[in-house]
Amino acid sequence: MRMRQLAQLVCLLLTLNSALRADGPATRADAPSKYTPEYINPLVQQLGAADPIDVEAAVIKLAMAPPEAFALIEAAAKTPLDVKAAAKLKTLIERQRPWQEPRRRIARARAEQAEWNLTTALSAYENAGSKDAKWDDAARQAITLFFKTHSAANPPARKAAEQAIEAGCNDPFILYIEGRILEEIGPKDLAAVDRFYQLAGDGMAKSTYPAYRQIQCYLYAFQHRMELLQSRLKPGEEIPLKEWLTLNALLDHASGEWSDFLDDSPPPAIVLETANFSIRVVPEEMHKET
Repeated sequence: MRMRQLAQLVCLLLTLNSALRADGPATRADAPSKYTPEYINPLVQQLGAADPIDVEAAVIKLAMAPPEAFALIEAAAKTPLDVKAAAKLKTLIERQRPWQEPRRRIARARAEQAEWNLTTALSAYENAGSKDAKWDDAARQAITLFFKTHSAANPPARKAAEQAIEAGCNDPFILYIEGRILEEIGPKDLAAVDRFYQLAGDGMAKSTYPAYRQIQCYLYAFQHRMELLQSRLKPGEEIPLKEWLTLNALLDHASGEWSDFLDDSPPPAIVLETANFSIRVVPEEMHKET
């Protein structure tokens, strides 16, 4: 089956599955929220400001508040307000109320995804990693810091990963994390990042790391390798056949792990994200029978 067809099928199935499973209990964030009455109520008062720019700024901030803050916005409508602020708030609440449940479902899916990602990342290292007392603590810290944030541009995770590598760690998962961080944190050294990805990919192929970790590694290695090769091409040049074979090998490794990945029953959001990533990183000319 073509990789594109497989990914599209997964996207369709998981879109439906997400809609069915996203009605569980909400997950609270670990960090305290800034969306308190002390934050919301001044914005509500600002809806009555004379300057239209101030009014619009308040509307935008209130509309961007997370779903758990919507009850505070509704409560503010019951407090004394001037006529203009009350009318603006009534309109805002009527417009935003239908979106709150979908936003809560998205938030729950993201929380489920983040928790699964961190827990299984640590478990993957414990069960399949190249462990040694010389670098285990740094490696675990790198994994935790990397997967607790929403951005790969993560200096603390980089410091921990590099401490592990400097101690002799050649674990493919840690090398992959270092590649991800270097790719995002800038200034980007394409060749250096590629070396980490290629070492990580080679190591993953010889490892017993779970399918999801291998797929992610192969796809990021592919994406970056493609960017590196294209950056070196002169006008009219094409990527050499030898490099195409290397790129195809990475895709073959990734597609070969999908069955095991789905057997592990990951959260629907993880599967959908991975399927979309699989389609997005592969050029159209490579979506052919291999």
